[in-house]
Amino acid sequence: MTPRVRVAALETDATLQDVADAIRATGLSRFPVCEGGLDAVRGIVQLKDVLAVPDERWARTPVRDLMREPLLVPDTFPADRLLEELSDERPMAVVIDEYGGTAGVLTFEDIIEEIVGSVRDEHDPRQAPDLLPLGPGVYEADGAVRRDQLQVIGLQLPEGPYETLAGFIATELGRIPAPGDRVDSGGWELAALRTDHHRVVRVRLTAPVPSPKEAR
Repeated sequence: MTPRVRVAALETDATLQDVADAIRATGLSRFPVCEGGLDAVRGIVQLKDVLAVPDERWARTPVRDLMREPLLVPDTFPADRLLEELSDERPMAVVIDEYGGTAGVLTFEDIIEEIVGSVRDEHDPRQAPDLLPLGPGVYEADGAVRRDQLQVIGLQLPEGPYETLAGFIATELGRIPAPGDRVDSGGWELAALRTDHHRVVRVRLTAPVPSPKEAR
């Protein structure tokens, strides 16, 4: 569980731009949405919901329009039952203490880590999200992101002998990628930021700039 003192949250009057800023600042991809503090959690918002909205609308779209219903559980709730309750629709549980206040938050990864040991944990600030918005039309992505995951930001990679973003870049280059290498796909620029063990680890994705006619 991520204890209350470490929980990063947003207020109900926040916008999607505030969510994107919080993602960049914390490296997290899910946040409780509160009304006047952590003891009044009204919903949960996550990165993939933000990416489903065109970035030019982030500043005027309230987070309450996209937040999901929170899963509230007592601190005595059994872990096996909680695994059954967590889902894509309710990706985070808010743990309530005996006094009715928020004790912390739990995700599927938190529970699995307790059962089988360390796994990828989104509450570890050293771990960046798979798709991190950097600004209008600019994203940073994990090299292991699959082709289908990129469709949420409008990037359609062609079919080929690869499954991941890193594989596409290596295929286009015809060699082992190095930091600074760039390839294009459908007007998008894909730039290798960091590599490790002959594989692209982080990539900057820049969307094509719309023509003045398209922007209207």
